[in-house]
Amino acid sequence: AIAGTNLFLHLVLDTLAGRMRWLYPFSERYINLVPIPDRYGFWLLNFVFHWTFLVEVFLVLAAAFVLVRNRRSVRKAAKQSSEEGS
Repeated sequence: AIAGTNLFLHLVLDTLAGRMRWLYPFSERYINLVPIPDRYGFWLLNFVFHWTFLVEVFLVLAAAFVLVRNRRSVRKAAKQSSEEGS
C-alpha cells in the first residue's frame, strides 16, 4: 500500500510541473497542470526557481520530520523496555 501511494504521489507531482500521458495507450496527449516557463539557459534551473519546486521540498522536509520523530519514539520505547527488564 505504501509503495502504491508513493508511486501515485510521484505521478501526480510529475503532472504538476512536468508532462504525463495519463491516458496512454488510449491517448498520446500530455497532461500538464502548471507550465514551467523557459527563463534560464539550463533546463534544471527553470524547475528549481519555480514555485512548484517548493511543494517537493516541503514533502521531503515533512518526510524527514516524520522519520526523525518516529526514530526518536522507537528509541525511547526501547530504552524504557530495557530499563523495565533490568
